[in-house]
Amino acid sequence: MIRWNCRQCGEGLEAPQSMAGQMLACAACKATVRIPAATVERPAPTSSTRRTAVLIAAPVVALVLGYFAGREHLKYELRSALEGVGRALSDGPGASESTVEQTGGWQRR
Repeated sequence: MIRWNCRQCGEGLEAPQSMAGQMLACAACKATVRIPAATVERPAPTSSTRRTAVLIAAPVVALVLGYFAGREHLKYELRSALEGVGRALSDGPGASESTVEQTGGWQRR
């Protein structure tokens, strides 16, 4: 049995599946309506389906978070290195090694 509601008045209608696609008059408002095709109901997701989704989602979330956390760390490291180089260059060529070590800059060889 196919069950649906009339689009004109909302009355609940039903017809055998063999009549799917045919026209029918609504018993309440007499509007002509098409009997919808029989729909196949999907089963509700099981706990194993949910578990699989979680097992797939967890590594993806971890990768995304790791990517952005890594980018922030990389920005910090680059910023620190460039600040050290800037300080070493502003001090001039006669900068002592202790100044270079304190700033984290590059040493000349």
